[in-house]
Amino acid sequence: MAGAIASAEAFGATYDVAPMSEALELGEGLEGDPALAFRRTLGMFATGVTVLTTRVGEQVHGMTANAFMSVSLQPPLVLISIDRRARMGALLHEGTRFGVSVLEARQTGLSDRFAGRVADDPPEATFELVHETNFFPITDDIEIGNATMLLDVMGTSSHALGRAALVRQDVESVFIAGAGPIGLGLAVMSKLKLGADIPVYVSDISRWRLDFAESFGAIPVLADDLKAAGNPDIAFDSSGKEAARRAALDILGKRGALICVGHGESVTIDVSQDLIAPEHAILGSEYFRYDEMPGNLALLQANQDLIGRVISHRFPVADIAEAFQLFLSGETGKVVVTQEA
Repeated sequence: MAGAIASAEAFGATYDVAPMSEALELGEGLEGDPALAFRRTLGMFATGVTVLTTRVGEQVHGMTANAFMSVSLQPPLVLISIDRRARMGALLHEGTRFGVSVLEARQTGLSDRFAGRVADDPPEATFELVHETNFFPITDDIEIGNATMLLDVMGTSSHALGRAALVRQDVESVFIAGAGPIGLGLAVMSKLKLGADIPVYVSDISRWRLDFAESFGAIPVLADDLKAAGNPDIAFDSSGKEAARRAALDILGKRGALICVGHGESVTIDVSQDLIAPEHAILGSEYFRYDEMPGNLALLQANQDLIGRVISHRFPVADIAEAFQLFLSGETGKVVVTQEA
């Protein structure tokens, strides 16, 4: 550890000079898959004691906390609760990142040290640098709300399009089941990546969402009557429903591919009739890779007005309950909740 403790405060310990850093790689078998590492790590943390650390300039501050919990795997989110009187609360707003270290039973000394309980011979605290593969810088020309398009709307949908390209390149028509944010993203990205003249058919049970999808050049079809969609070359299911996946598979053209985007219900297939005879392929597509984000950022920069229109409603964080209620009504595109800096 480089530097010395400046003071042992009631809510943590501060280091005036950042301790020397070491590279920390993912555990064995998790290389290149931070989502899997995140899920496994949080799955092992039922309760316990953590040390929160943050860096502002050259100053590193740490604080013991047990109010730590997971919130979401997609997107990856955690929650920490900080006393308003704690210096850590102010530093987290000043800094751009924070770390969470889970302590084991034999590390009571570290827990006491970062809780401000100074012992005669406190253990040394060492720090390691974690590669920031879950952070992606955006350019100043991207409005902050529109930047969220890089995640599910653009990221998930463009990754699914890439999966489809593995088995079918000569695409002349597309079908999408579900016109929620992912389905709308698939419609927009299909037009941008495959060509504006490619017919993109979209089905949904919401008339509002069908009309909204049509405003992006998609061709709306009723979910219970897909005849108008013909026999598309590739089909995407973003609804997660078994009936939608089965219906999409049934209308696929020869050598067509069904891409199931995200998790959901199962679908029963007949290998001979559904796969071998029509030479169909069924692929899964979950999220997106970090190295796909630069390309999507360039696409967003060139088409920000179009892609930004997928956001049908914007709410301040104070109205988050209203935002959720409206989204669940089925009469929205992407709903974004923003907080003023």
